[in-house]
Amino acid sequence: MYEQRESPPELISLVWRAHSDTAATYVEPAAENWGIAFTQSTDGGRVATVIGPAVSARTIDYVAGERHWGVDLVAHVAWRGLDKEPLLGRMIDIPIEDDWCVIAGVRITVPGYDDLEAFVDGLHRQGLLVTDRDVSTTLGGGDAHWSGRTMQRRFRDATGLRRKQIEQVRRAHRARDLLLDGVSPAEAALRAGYSDQSHMTRALHALIGRTPARIIEER
Repeated sequence: MYEQRESPPELISLVWRAHSDTAATYVEPAAENWGIAFTQSTDGGRVATVIGPAVSARTIDYVAGERHWGVDLVAHVAWRGLDKEPLLGRMIDIPIEDDWCVIAGVRITVPGYDDLEAFVDGLHRQGLLVTDRDVSTTLGGGDAHWSGRTMQRRFRDATGLRRKQIEQVRRAHRARDLLLDGVSPAEAALRAGYSDQSHMTRALHALIGRTPARIIEER
């Protein structure tokens, strides 16, 4: 079982939860953002996981009976005192004791699935989650009026990625969505901005973990 919901885009890109009665392996696409997830095992134990951004697809193994819930933050949101760049492509588990865990030296209460938006909003109001408005403006297509070198540094500080890496990830996600909507591979490659269909195929294999043919099968 997998469920997700959209949230107001200021801080959150996605809220989700998952549960499987059997062991399963899931290929997670590359992502420009980082996330926070929580897991409850079959014996009642719980763990928090800080999920770093990734520039390639990665494999996640689900244990039968475990329950997972979490939130994907937007790219320009960062956890104060915790750099994204060293987390690139990594997932770091943090023990939970009672209803508490410690992230970047801060003790926080573990939220339930229905409380994730309030959880993120509270962290932001306390200054534990910080945003870079100039990076947000640039990601939205606006001009933050910074020099190229300064903007690159701001991108790395806020997202852990270079701007070009974010553009590559977004292009692959757009191509996947076009294929899922029934657009032909050739047309999807053109509309997503690839030089040709073979270029798109290589990018989707690396960043999404699936070929166009496999994505079409999943429609």
